[in-house]
Amino acid sequence: MSHSRWLRSALAAGACVAWLAVPAGLAVADESPNNAELYRMILELQASQQQLVDDAAKARAEAARAQQQLETTQQELEAARKQLEASAPVAATPAVSAAPEDAVFVKEADLPRGLGFVSEIHVLRATDNNQDFATLSTDTGAILAQTSNKIIQSNYETSYKLGATYSPGGATDFAISYQRFDNTKGSAKLTPPFEAPDGNVYTSLIASLAPPAFGQDAESATANDGFGYTSVDAEVGENLAVGENLNLRLFGGIRYTDLNEHLEAFYFGGDFDPTFGGRSNSDFGFWGIGPRVGAGGRYPLPWGFNVFGQAGVSILVGEKEAESGFTNPADDSDNDPQAFVHRDFGVQVIPALDMRAGLGWEHTFGDWGKAFVDGGYEFQNYFNVVEQLTWGPAEATGAFGQTSGDLGIDGFFFRGGFRFNGP
Repeated sequence: MSHSRWLRSALAAGACVAWLAVPAGLAVADESPNNAELYRMILELQASQQQLVDDAAKARAEAARAQQQLETTQQELEAARKQLEASAPVAATPAVSAAPEDAVFVKEADLPRGLGFVSEIHVLRATDNNQDFATLSTDTGAILAQTSNKIIQSNYETSYKLGATYSPGGATDFAISYQRFDNTKGSAKLTPPFEAPDGNVYTSLIASLAPPAFGQDAESATANDGFGYTSVDAEVGENLAVGENLNLRLFGGIRYTDLNEHLEAFYFGGDFDPTFGGRSNSDFGFWGIGPRVGAGGRYPLPWGFNVFGQAGVSILVGEKEAESGFTNPADDSDNDPQAFVHRDFGVQVIPALDMRAGLGWEHTFGDWGKAFVDGGYEFQNYFNVVEQLTWGPAEATGAFGQTSGDLGIDGFFFRGGFRFNGP
């Protein structure tokens, strides 16, 4: 009985264990994937792997294209650099690059090809040291006497100048001009009574151009002066554009000049015939040729106007001569000079300066060309060109001295012309 009771207890325990084990096994079996699920998981992993492979291939292709584009750009840059070096060599300092053409401060102007004609009207006068003809004194021969040198006042008179220009195109042009000026510089007359500025009275008139040997005491005097001037200029110009507006012209060439002056004075009464008087002549002349250089500029204003200025310097090499003569008709009815002196100074070097400035206006007429009008003031000075021979003292008959001085020409000018655009 005891044995069977033990057997029944064992079987009951085994049954309990088996009952407990079966659900646990079933649970483990439920959590494990089956074959279908495993296959599906393998396929998904293979797809992900393939996507990664494709992405890597695309990345490698993009990198290859970028590398090829970089190499192409480098080749083009190198070719452009070589072409630039071949056309315009790079400066010695690589850090300084060449400025663009529009930024260049001074560059050559581009003139149209064509021929131009110019005419000028001048209102000029000539002044020099050779214009004294008499001296007034409050007391003849007194040391403390007040004196006043009387001169001939210059007159403004008209003259003309003609010129032509030609430009082959580009920055260069050629010009030639001719100027003629005949000036009756003026006249003067001295008749008593002579009043001094301080209220005193000049009591004597000294004939300063008469030889002392013939006497120099006169009661009245008259004088006149004539001047002749001829000038020819031929020059080559180089035109430049300075900055954005200023037009600059540098020029060089040759100038020919011919100058002459004739001063004539008449003295009446005293030591001279009261009717015919004594006559004194004083003359000088110079001609020369030489180089001339200079520069001129124009600055534009609104409405076609502009302001301009020009200066030139000449060095003239030529000959100069002077003479003086005196005639007393009361002593010689043939009017032959009783005293005469002439001197040839030989080859002389005379520097000259000329300047002008003013206001201009110009207008373009389509393809025909350009008209222009200028007006302004001009000045010329010939240094040490004037020579006057003076008579020596009465005790040294035939002796003479000389005085030198500058000749100035100044006045106003009006200029007009037309530049044709030609082939």
